Amino acid sequence: MVTQYGIHQFIKSQLDIFDPKYPIHIVRDQYRTPYIEMFVSFAEQSGRVSATIIKPVDLRLVRSNNSRTGYDLYCLSDRDCPDMVSTDGERLDRVYQTGLHLFQHELRSIPTDILRHLALHCVNDLRSVLLVHDKRILGVLLQELDSLVSKQVLTAEQAAILRHGVVPTINPGSPELSELIDQQSRSLIHKDNYIIKPVRSGRGDGILLGKELSVSQWESLLLNLREPELERGRTLYVIQPLIEQPLFELLDHRGEIQLSPLVGSCHLANGSFTGLGFWRAGGTKICNLNSGGFWMLGVVARPN
Repeated sequence: MVTQYGIHQFIKSQLDIFDPKYPIHIVRDQYRTPYIEMFVSFAEQSGRVSATIIKPVDLRLVRSNNSRTGYDLYCLSDRDCPDMVSTDGERLDRVYQTGLHLFQHELRSIPTDILRHLALHCVNDLRSVLLVHDKRILGVLLQELDSLVSKQVLTAEQAAILRHGVVPTINPGSPELSELIDQQSRSLIHKDNYIIKPVRSGRGDGILLGKELSVSQWESLLLNLREPELERGRTLYVIQPLIEQPLFELLDHRGEIQLSPLVGSCHLANGSFTGLGFWRAGGTKICNLNSGGFWMLGVVARPN
């Protein structure tokens, strides 16, 4: 169980990411979850900082002689704010710090000049959003472990933990892909033992199972991945071994028992573990909420 102290510490860990001297603007549109509203509520209850949800289309750049870029970032606002300005008939509020809760395609649709200014103000670093959310990072990490040890970025023990815990990931155009193609040509592997994931998708979208492909489709996909360039209209994939998950008897929201795999989660803030998250269960071939799954709390507070 999580103690009441633990809950307060978890909330504090999220608020501590932000500077309490400035208001928070959460940039969100299509990605709908209740968690952002909960964060805004907790921020207001804390008395430390105010938080507002805005959309990407609300963002504006206003010329400023005091800014090194020549502009300050603002957003449309319907409330009275200390830094309120009016320009072109619009009431604008100054944006000092943001949290981004956007899909990849939403980021790509934001004008470049505004995106550059967002990068200066967002606490979830855009480099993390664009690079760490790309599944190819797993393959790159495994390729670089020995180099990271030799450069003393990681210890040998840390590298061993990562090598054991990170799912083997074969990237487009990589030596590992060439080896996989060679093994396929010599019938040393079987397509049913692999899962194929779009490099930049999320929430289970676009995932393929080798067992669902014909041999010709599987071999064609492998050969196509020899060219690693991202192009409009072309989907790039990573290839991973298919891990058969154990099944558990669980009660779903209807009170009925179903056999389901479980996928857990945990929270981290500023590099520190801050608590367990929810568990995903159910679904069909992929364990996620988009394919009919459900979620359960990993830990709950004991009622007073």
